[in-house]
Amino acid sequence: MTREDGQPSSDLEESSQGDYDDLVDYPIKNAAIQSSYQGDEEFHDAIRVVLEGNSRLNPHFEHLRRRPFFRYFAVDLLSSCGYMPSIETPCGMDKCEITPAEDVPRELRARDEREHSFQLDGWARWDMPGDFTDYYDLVAQGERYTDYNGTRVWRFVHERIAFQLQLDDPDNAWKNDFNRLISGMHAEISVHIIEGLPEAQRLAEYRRRLRDQPGAVANLHFGYMLFLCAMRQATPRLTGCTYMGDAEAVLPAMRAVCFDPLLSEYSIQAPASPVNSPPPSPAST
Repeated sequence: MTREDGQPSSDLEESSQGDYDDLVDYPIKNAAIQSSYQGDEEFHDAIRVVLEGNSRLNPHFEHLRRRPFFRYFAVDLLSSCGYMPSIETPCGMDKCEITPAEDVPRELRARDEREHSFQLDGWARWDMPGDFTDYYDLVAQGERYTDYNGTRVWRFVHERIAFQLQLDDPDNAWKNDFNRLISGMHAEISVHIIEGLPEAQRLAEYRRRLRDQPGAVANLHFGYMLFLCAMRQATPRLTGCTYMGDAEAVLPAMRAVCFDPLLSEYSIQAPASPVNSPPPSPAST
């Protein structure tokens, strides 16, 4: 049995540190990218503000993620990624097994049927819905440690998705921030992995996966701050949606988040400004 990073789960304490470092779920070795992942001093005030105000938002986010509109997600798990084509087979490990949801609102299925040609995101998902598309309950099937070996995926993400060139150019600040978002996403997943480990291993894994990775903790906060900025910009849409008939349950919590003073804090808005600025034309990147 292998862990998410390729290490035999029963040999964690017995492996040498040098060998184990080579198996971590893809440490960042490219110096240019590593530099772009570093958290800036300007984040310190923003992180403090988030930590002070986030207790107001957490109960509302917890309520929202349990509503059907945000809870069910349609995906074909055997679909090949448009950027990394491969033939996938069902996972044979019990820890990876997830069961499709059964009580999916009819309104949700009907909406997705109408949007069958909708391009979902940058991973070029054209298969909503498809013959093998199922709905999954993101509350019942939460993020967790599964022993899945994600090394190949993370290597691709950091080497092919993250920007590599001209990161020191002041006009390319948005590239550095994009890389920070990738680092923050990686850190967020690492948090869930650490949560699922035995208590005796968590501190060592926190140090290895988060504390000792360049900018990982700061970039985790950066990704969350950018998310808050996006909610602020999308407030008219978020507070005007019908949520497929569930608006009465959704809107009070959504308004509480969107109109919270935390979303308007300058220290949170400022770090995200390069991402919000239009990037140069493709010819110049």
